[in-house]
Amino acid sequence: MRNLNGIDLLKFIMSIIIVGVHSCVFEMLANDYFGVLINNISNVCVPTFFVISSFFFFRKVRSLTTTKEKNRQLLMFEKRTLFLYLFWIVVQLPYIIYLRKYSFPYLGLSMLKDIFLGETFIASWFLGAMIVGMPIVYGVNRQWVRNVIVLIISMVYVYMYTYSILPESWQQPYLWYRVHVGSLILSFWRGMFWMMLGYYCSSDKFVRVIVRTPQYVKLLLLVSILLLTPVCPIEYISIPFTILVFAVFYSMPLKGSAVYKQLRVYSIIIYCIHGTVLAAISFLLHPSTIMLTVIAIFICIIVAVVVYKLSMVSRFKLLQLAY
Repeated sequence: MRNLNGIDLLKFIMSIIIVGVHSCVFEMLANDYFGVLINNISNVCVPTFFVISSFFFFRKVRSLTTTKEKNRQLLMFEKRTLFLYLFWIVVQLPYIIYLRKYSFPYLGLSMLKDIFLGETFIASWFLGAMIVGMPIVYGVNRQWVRNVIVLIISMVYVYMYTYSILPESWQQPYLWYRVHVGSLILSFWRGMFWMMLGYYCSSDKFVRVIVRTPQYVKLLLLVSILLLTPVCPIEYISIPFTILVFAVFYSMPLKGSAVYKQLRVYSIIIYCIHGTVLAAISFLLHPSTIMLTVIAIFICIIVAVVVYKLSMVSRFKLLQLAY
């Protein structure tokens, strides 16, 4: 089994950056070259989570021999992700109802729509996208639908970033979806593109390339792309950037698995609670953007540590659903 401590470290770093994304601290700093650089890096955090989750799911699927085993693996993935999502919905339900302005006669239907097609708590669209999108991308494993799925996902991904420059009639599907369903960008339609990328990265051939390419070469390529981010739209370079970030951390020879396993757990909890924490701090303290970010990160880490430690106690084992 390969040492995956680097990936666990990457997930933790990305979860901290996402707190900064939703506190808007990076937008505030994006007034010079370095600020734009950091802001652009922050925009690939969630895509990186998609690639990581998809990569390891499909690495496992590729190692199985029978269709029954592969289908069981998909079912386990769906069940785990759904339970994780439902746990945090229950925990944050009062804030979710306040945030989404649900009306009680239609609360159930509205919430179901947001769970699978949008988001409930802040940034939860990632979990919904994984639940809906992974079975669809799983179809790529079946040769006869591979080209069709790849084509559709790629076309939708390009469309959502270029619709504004298309003729007015071509913009209508995007506008209709936004009015009647929700954000196309914050949905499984966008997530499937990155899940597809994770699928292709999970091939033995690609993994061999990652492992055999010297680390300094990957770092040099990554730095080169980083230098381009302030002058080149992030949409154009996000794919190679995300792949290189993944490759660099995947190849890191970090020792001591216990600490990094905890970081993996912390990253999940931080991701799920940071929106509510930011909202609570803003309401109670009205701090500056930078202070808001610092306080939120501190509280998120404390909560993550406490939840993890309590989940190790037999009477609080239910808390293991939190990650």
